[in-house]
Formats: sequence, structure tokens, C-alpha cells
Amino acid sequence: MLNLGVMYATGRSVPQDDREAAAWYRKAAEQGDTDAMCMLGLMSYKGRGIPKDDVESYVWLSVAAAFGHEAAREYRELPDRQLTAEERVAAQERVRELLVQLRDQSKD
Repeated sequence: MLNLGVMYATGRSVPQDDREAAAWYRKAAEQGDTDAMCMLGLMSYKGRGIPKDDVESYVWLSVAAAFGHEAAREYRELPDRQLTAEERVAAQERVRELLVQLRDQSKD
């Protein structure tokens, strides 16, 4: 799934389509792929293929960072600077929910 996202993001072997890339990154991220989480977080931060959303960006970058993705840890600072205290609290709650969901999913 990650590879399909990369193909659509870059236009390699398929027409370049950021919306389609984001959809494939989301599918891979929801399956626990940290590279896809990082890419989805960056696309959300930039508003490429999906609406710009600093909370969503922070969430995916934080989850990827929690699973050891070093680049995501660094990139997370970008949306973090834009969040209000209230948004940060909501984002951190969503991060906790996703971490539980992904960890439970990996046990199956």
C-alpha cells in the first residue's frame, strides 16, 4: 500500500495524483506502516491531496514517532508550532487512541 502511495505521489507508472496518494498512505498507516504515517502527516500538514489539518498532521507524525520513526519525530515540530493548547490536548488523546488500536491490531 505504501508503494502505491509513493507511485501516485510521484507519478511513477501512474498519473500523479496527491488525493490518491493520500488515500493509499492512509490505508497503509492504518495497518501500522510508519513510513506511510509520516507521509500522511506531511501531506496533511501541507494540504497535499487532503485538506490542511495541523491536528491530523500532528497525530500521524506522533504515532509514527512513538513507533520509532526518527524523521516523523523531527517533522512533528512543524504542526506542533501551529496548535493551540486545546488542539494539542485533543491531538494527544487521538494519538493515545490510535496507539492502542494499532497495538491491539498487531496482536491479532
